This record gives sequence, structure tokens and C-alpha cells, in this order.
Amino acid sequence: MLWLAKTYITTEKFIAANAVLTAINEDPSFPNRLNQEYYLTYADMHIRLNNLPKAIEYVQLAIEEAQRRDKGRMYYVLGQLYAENDQPLLAQQAFETVGKYHPEYNMIYQATMRNIRTDYENGEFATASYAEQLEKMSRDAKNEEFFGEVYYYLGNAHKANGDSEKAIKAYERSLESAESLPYSYANTYFELGDHYYNSSNYPQALENYELAANGLTNQNVLKQEASLYSNSLRDIVDAYNSIELQDSLLHLATLSEEELTKFLEDKVQKELKQQMQDKLAVKNSEFGAETSNATSRNRTQGNRRNNRNANANPDNFYFYDVQQTSSGFSDFKRIWGNRANVDNWRRSSARRVATESRRNAATAQAELEAGSPEAMFSSYWSDIPFSVKDQQIAQTTIQNEYLKIAEVFIEELGEFAKGKEVLQEFVETRNPTPLQRERVNELLGISQAIQLQDSDAVDAKRALLETNNEVEKLYTEAYQQYEAGEFANVTELVQESKNYQNNRYKDKFAFLDAMSRGQLEGNGKLKVYLQEFMQQYPGSSLVQRAQQLTE
Repeated sequence: MLWLAKTYITTEKFIAANAVLTAINEDPSFPNRLNQEYYLTYADMHIRLNNLPKAIEYVQLAIEEAQRRDKGRMYYVLGQLYAENDQPLLAQQAFETVGKYHPEYNMIYQATMRNIRTDYENGEFATASYAEQLEKMSRDAKNEEFFGEVYYYLGNAHKANGDSEKAIKAYERSLESAESLPYSYANTYFELGDHYYNSSNYPQALENYELAANGLTNQNVLKQEASLYSNSLRDIVDAYNSIELQDSLLHLATLSEEELTKFLEDKVQKELKQQMQDKLAVKNSEFGAETSNATSRNRTQGNRRNNRNANANPDNFYFYDVQQTSSGFSDFKRIWGNRANVDNWRRSSARRVATESRRNAATAQAELEAGSPEAMFSSYWSDIPFSVKDQQIAQTTIQNEYLKIAEVFIEELGEFAKGKEVLQEFVETRNPTPLQRERVNELLGISQAIQLQDSDAVDAKRALLETNNEVEKLYTEAYQQYEAGEFANVTELVQESKNYQNNRYKDKFAFLDAMSRGQLEGNGKLKVYLQEFMQQYPGSSLVQRAQQLTE
């Protein structure tokens, strides 16, 4: 009769199932040993009917009838039902009770983590007790397969308690755990991204946000946030790298010829040394793979290299191997040629090349062998902005990169304080032009307007992120329309984009608009529209493309 009721429930014939269960209830001969199964069948029916209070009632009755070995599993089910029925305190109590009946350990662990996850999601994690509990779990060998998740939440507990140093160590231990749950890896990367971002270590933050975005699958909101931060930080990191490069080149331009020659010689020597080490490392690994596959005959004859490597310091590398040394010597001759046994041959050669490159860089470069130290030296030398014009170009590049960083912070990430700091440094140290000062004031005005709309900075930032997602979807649609040749539709979408006060794709929309209008009105108009675009957005990454199209 019970199996008949279960069959009706499975096939969603609930009236028939209820009739069978009612008949069982009225049967005085029904054996007590089946009471637990009877109540669980009733609970199953009410779960499928989404009548959770009634399902909870029948699970409680089943627990009263159950043997001790079954109670742990049923308390876990009861906790799930309480959680689904929005009764978190009762759910917590049920999950805490699971371990008292010693079910299989996986269930005990999951019951414990259900409470930990719930409190973390509800923002109730700033208590030392959770850190202590998770520390204890991290020392229990039974949790080894769950260490990725354990250390992730331990990091969250330390973070909630304000101990960032311990939090980072815990997150790193989470990533070291081979059996970490898949989502735990991605969440850990996200937390590390947040840490490095708040510490202004943007390259590290970028790396971790990218890994988080790639790993997050079902958590749409978090995935969108990780993707937004990784995309925005890519622009910020690239801009800071560009500033550092241009500053370095401007500094090198102030050195004397002797100082500059010595600096570039050292740079070339270090780079060539690194290239040689990389090649030798590859050859050494290949040779090691060959010896590891040697036949038993070779092993019985004795391989002195293998025997020596078994006890050698790993830092000794290839120098003990005649084959590797010979290979290195051959590579050296191929790169450097046959050199006289004299001192300073590289320096005298480099100085000669430097003089030639200053007189006629194009001719000298054509005469140099590609990949030679002379060619490398000449290439580095040609990058240095010696002329006033080149120095002005470098300064303009730096100024545009500062504005780009501030734009990303303010218009994309809603980080108004960080954006203001960048703008302040820009104004105080980089002598902006009147047009650039106008852009600075515009960005400061945007920042102030957004904050006035919402006094809560966190809510203002969240609203901006949501707007950015909408704008990104609109730009994707416009780009797809352009690719399909629907240029009139593109111009309509560009007009729609102007309704967004904070538009991180403003220059991209303008470029698509210029290209689309040019396609509709002819090549003559295309050049005019692209020139207007370059004047309006001189710092855009699309300026170079626009210049190519107008040539």
C-alpha cells in the first residue's frame, strides 16, 4: 500500500495517493515498524505540493518513530525544510542536531557548513567563534577533501574580524587545496581580488578578478561584478604601465651619452642572459625527460647523470652535464659569433652602433642582424624621446593615461574617492592643458552628481554598476547591428545611449556612429566624421584606428 501511494505521488496523482494514505491511517493492523516510512511518504507528498509547514510536521513525526541511526539524516532534511520555509533559527537548530546522531561524516560536514554559509550570506560573520570553529576544522584530517571551502570561509571569518593578514593566508591555503570545491576556488579568487584592489595593488587584483570571472558560473551577480572589475582594471593597469614606461623613457633622455650607453648595455646583457637561461632550461627539461624514459638496459649499465642528479642540489642546474654545456656553447656562438678573447668587446660595439643610429637610424638598423645585441641596443635607443617633439608626445600620452584612469574609477567603477585622488595628482604634477582641465572638472561634476543622487556611497556605486551593465548590453547590440550592416539601427542605438549620464562606452558609441554615418553618406563624409571623433575623444584607444582610416 505504501509503494502504491509512492507511485501515485511520483506520477502526481495526489488525490489517489492521499486516499491510499488515509486508508492506511484507518487500518488498525498497520505495523508500527512502518510508521517512519508512512510519515516520510506523507512528507514527500506535501513537499511536492509545496505545502512546507505540513511536510515539516510529518518529518517531525518520522523522527519520533525513527531509529537512532536514521535520525541524523532526517534532522538534515528538517533543516532544509525550515530553511526553505524561511525559518532560519529553527533550521540552524536542526542542522546543529545532525552531528549528535553520528550519521556519515559528509552529512555532518554539510550540516555544519549550511549554518556557516547562511550566517556569512546574512552578514553575521563578525564573530571570533567562527574563526575558532573553522581553525579547528582545518586541523581535522576528516575535512581534508573540504579544505578548499573550509579555508575560504576561515578567510572570510578573519576578514570579518579585521585581520586581513590571516585572511590572505587562509585564502591562499584554500587555493593550495587539491580537493577544493569548484565554486570555492572562484569565490576565493574574488575575495583576493577585493583585497588587492582595496590595497591599490591593481595588477594582482586584475589577475584574481579574471580567475574569479572565469570560474563563477551560477552566481550571475558576482560573475558580472568580477567581469566588470577585471575589464576595468585591465584599462587601469595598462594605463599605469604606459605612464611608468613614458616616465622612464623621459628620464633616460636626460642622461649623458655615457650613462645612457652603460644603462642600455646592461639591459641588453641581462636580457640576453635571461634568454640563454630560458633556452637551457628547456633543453635541460627535454634531456631529463629522455633519460627518464631510458630502457632498463641503460639503467643496469649505470647512468652517472641520473645518479648524480638524485643527490644534487637543484640549483646546480645544467653545469654538470657535458651535453648541456656543449649545447650552450653552440647557442652562444650562434648568437654572438666567434669573438676575440679581449675585454669589453660588447661595449665598444654598442657605442659604435649608438653613434651610427643617431646619424642614420634606419640605415644602421637595416645592417644589423635581427636578434643580435647590437640590434637590441639600437631598438632601445630609438625608443628614447630625445627631441622636443617626441618628449611632448610622451607627456601627452601620460596626461591622457591619467584621465583614462580617472574615467574608469569614476564612470565605470563608481570609485569616486580613488578617481579624485588620480585627478588631484594629475593636476598637481602633470601640467594639464586647458581642455584637459575642462575634462577634470567634468569628471568631478559627474562624481558629485552621482553621490548627490544617493547619499549612500555603496548604493551609489551599486547603481552605477547596474547602469554600466545596461550600457554594455546596449553597446553589444549596436556593435552586432554594425557587423550586420544595419547602419541606420546603429545610429538609433547611439542616440539611445545618450540617455545614460554615465556611459563608459561613450567613445566607442561615437566611433560606431561615425563609421555608420560614413557608410550611409559616403567616404567623403566618413573622414569628416572620424576627424570630429578624434577631436572630441583625443584620449580614446580608437583614435589610432580612426587615423588609419583617414589616411
